[in-house]
Amino acid sequence: MQRVTKAVGGVAPAQVARLAAVLVITVGAAAYGASRPAPDPDRTADSKPLLLLYVGAEDCAPCHAWRRDKRDAFLASLDPSRIIYREVVAAKTTAAFDEATWPDDLRAQLADARKVGGVPQWIVVRDDRVVMSVGGLTQWQERVLPMLHDEGWN
Repeated sequence: MQRVTKAVGGVAPAQVARLAAVLVITVGAAAYGASRPAPDPDRTADSKPLLLLYVGAEDCAPCHAWRRDKRDAFLASLDPSRIIYREVVAAKTTAAFDEATWPDDLRAQLADARKVGGVPQWIVVRDDRVVMSVGGLTQWQERVLPMLHDEGWN
């Protein structure tokens, strides 16, 4: 096979290769950008950060598993300007929804936590409004993380 080294149509083969590479990168970047969900039009750059509230208990095996296996890595990657993480951890599962267990500034979310019931549980609050409240260990991976990714986490 013979290598072409002279310009064809006024453009050198190396220039054609560079232009083709730039075109592939540009099309790929545009396709990636189009595949991402559009930003929420109601969310502005100066919106308050999301509040992610974890509800758990010391005597809850799934709670221990999440705190041992997932929590530290999540917290290490957290941008507090975008997401504020708080916890309510009761000594016993039966006390997880008692008012005395909850700090005063989080009691507004207690009613939502009681609706879902059970621990572990995650409540996501945007602009003082609960936008997600889910319970069960699998919900962290299936629902909470995807929502946080959509909000720009990690």
